Amino acid sequence: MQCVFLSMVLAVCTAMCSLLLGEQLFRIFNKEPEVIMLGRQIISITFPFYFIYSVLQIFGDSMRGVGKTKIPMVIVLINICIVRTVLLFFIVSNIQNVRGVAVVYPVTWMMTAVCMVLYYIWFYKSKDRVGRG
Repeated sequence: MQCVFLSMVLAVCTAMCSLLLGEQLFRIFNKEPEVIMLGRQIISITFPFYFIYSVLQIFGDSMRGVGKTKIPMVIVLINICIVRTVLLFFIVSNIQNVRGVAVVYPVTWMMTAVCMVLYYIWFYKSKDRVGRG
């Protein structure tokens, strides 16, 4: 749990710095005002929720580390690839701007993180039952 906490703190700090210095950071890569404005819109929507991404990565990687690779892969494929694509299709057809695209990312991060945590809990509870029997 220390890893989750530290990762979330680091993600929050990074997000806060990026939100505060967004324009300067984008100017490193591109000087066009329109690109900078769009980039700032994206990070204003996604970065407040970036700590969620660390949760899905840590729990997924923890499961991969004990040799359980298939279910985390399926969770990512379903949530990050399929669900995100479907959501993008429906949202972009109704909200035709960068904000419509950006809002999908924290939603799918949250869905993936919940699935990873639930799988992690299920795995360790079922492991305890097997170990006790």
